[in-house]
Amino acid sequence: MTGNQKRRLLLFIAGNFLIQAGILAQKNHCVARKSPNKMAVEAGQVVYANQCVTCHRADGVGTPVTKTSLVNSALVTGNKQALIEYLVNGKSLPAVNGEQIAPHIMMGNPATTNEDISNVLTYIRRSFGNNASMVKVSEVKAVRGQ
Repeated sequence: MTGNQKRRLLLFIAGNFLIQAGILAQKNHCVARKSPNKMAVEAGQVVYANQCVTCHRADGVGTPVTKTSLVNSALVTGNKQALIEYLVNGKSLPAVNGEQIAPHIMMGNPATTNEDISNVLTYIRRSFGNNASMVKVSEVKAVRGQ
């Protein structure tokens, strides 16, 4: 093999390595650019689909029987501590103007992880016409006394 052929081979190998490294860097770069809020919303959407969609439906409107709408909801966008307590411990909603909002009792979710709770609450607080701040894992831990 001549010196020129060796150089060509070396450039070929180095070029392929740099192309592969560039592709990997681009993939990692995209992940690194996601905000914590966006990642929480995406993770919360998965939790919602697995645990909440039966009663609240994919569009957040809820069922006609249970009246569990999350759309433009003051409960969802209001006091985060109360919302976390509601999801973790479960309870029936209070009556508003003498009318029971939801004639059911929401079951608590004591086995759901702090991260899943913060993600799903962030998802519903940022979806269905709601525009509220994210729920942090530390806030869920504080409500649980951890």
